[in-house]
Amino acid sequence: DIEKIESGKMTFNLRPLDLMELIEQVARANDGFAVQHGVRLQVTAAVPGAKVQGDGDRLVQVLTNLISNACKFSPAGSSVDIAVARLNDRLRVEVADHGPGIPDDFRNRIFQKFSQADATNTRKEGGTGLGLSISKAIIERLGGRIGFSSEPGQGSTFYFELPEWREGSLSAPVAPDARPRVLVCEDDPDVAKLIQLMLQNAGLASDIAYDAAEAKVLLLRQHYAAMTLDLMLPGQDGLSLIRELRTAPGMAHLPVIVVSATAEEGKLKLHGENLEVIDWIGKPIDENRLLGDLRQVQGAARLRVLHVEDDPDLRRVVSTIAHDIADFEPAESVRDATAKLAAERFDMVLLDLGLPDGSGWELLQLINRMTPRPRVVIFSAHDAGADRGQNADPYLVKSQTSDQQLIDTIRGAFNAAA
Repeated sequence: DIEKIESGKMTFNLRPLDLMELIEQVARANDGFAVQHGVRLQVTAAVPGAKVQGDGDRLVQVLTNLISNACKFSPAGSSVDIAVARLNDRLRVEVADHGPGIPDDFRNRIFQKFSQADATNTRKEGGTGLGLSISKAIIERLGGRIGFSSEPGQGSTFYFELPEWREGSLSAPVAPDARPRVLVCEDDPDVAKLIQLMLQNAGLASDIAYDAAEAKVLLLRQHYAAMTLDLMLPGQDGLSLIRELRTAPGMAHLPVIVVSATAEEGKLKLHGENLEVIDWIGKPIDENRLLGDLRQVQGAARLRVLHVEDDPDLRRVVSTIAHDIADFEPAESVRDATAKLAAERFDMVLLDLGLPDGSGWELLQLINRMTPRPRVVIFSAHDAGADRGQNADPYLVKSQTSDQQLIDTIRGAFNAAA
C-alpha cells in the first residue's frame, strides 16, 4: 500500500456506501480483538441512512486501524466510543479511547511513515507505524481529511470527515450542463472564486478543489476540459500532483494551466522535464491570457473513447484509423468495460455486441443508467435487425463499414456530445 501511495497507483472502487452499516460491520469484526484487551466497543452517536461515496474495502481498512489502535492503548475495563455526526455537507466519524493520550513530541509526526511514540507502553504493542500514514492517504484520496485531538492522561479521539452522498445526487435525471467544465485547484478561497467568476463570464462551468486530494476525487467523478492549478497547495504541491496525474488512467493529456504566485519558479524546477503544461500564469491573474489558453484548449479537444472489443487486432486498426480525432482505451470484456466505466469518464463507447463473457446489450443497459451518459456507437459483426428495439445509437456492421464511415460516425457522436 505504501508503494502504491507513493507511486500514485492506489486504486479505488467508488460507490455510495451506507456509513452506519459499514461501521457496524467493522465493529463486529473487531469485537474479539477488543475483548482480548478487556475493552468494549460501542457506537455512541449515529446518523441513520447517511451515505458517503467511497471504496468499502479502503474505508474498512481505515476504521479497523483507528479502532485497533484505540483498543491497544485503552485501559482494561474501559470503552472505545465510535460516534458519527453530520457537519453541513460532510460526515464526521470519531473513534475515542480513554488511554494515556498522545505525547506532545509525537503529535507533529503521528501520520508520518514508520512513526511510533517512544513510550514503553506504545513500543510493547508493536506494529509497523504505517497504519495511520496509509489511513491518511486513503481519506485524502476520497476527498476528506483526518486528524485527532488528545489530552495527556484523558485519552485520544481520532476522526475523519468525508463529503456526504445524498440519494439522487449522482443519478437524478437532471438536464446536463453542456458548457465545458474546468477544475479550479486553488487553496485560497478568494482567488478560487475569482477564477470561477472569470470562467463563468466566459461561458465555462467550473468546480473548485481546495487541495490535491479533493482534486483527484473530482477528476475521478467528472470529465474536465482543463484544470487550473496553484503550485502551493496544502498536503501535496502542484508539481507532484501533475506528475501523478500524468501516470493516471485518462489523465496523461489533461490540459493543465498553472496559475500561481510561484509559476516561474515552478517552471524552472522542472529542468526541462515535460509535464505538458499549457501555460504558466503568475498572480495577479491576467484574465485575457487565461481565457485565451482555455479557448485554445477547447479548439484542440479530443474525444475519449472506450473501445469494447475482444479482438486486439481490430482495436489497433480502429485506433490507427481514428487517431486524429480520438484517444482510445481498450476493454476486452463486459467485466473489463464495467470496471473502466465505473472508474473513469468517457465521451463515447465503441461497442461490440459479441463479447467473451456476455452480450454488449447488457453493457448498454448499464450505460443507459449513467449520468452523464457517454455516447454509444455499436460496431459489431452482424446486423441485429429487429433486436435493436428502440435503441437510437448509431449501429455499424463491421463488414459493411468503410474507414471514412467509421471516422464520420465517431466524429458525429463527438459533435452530438459537445
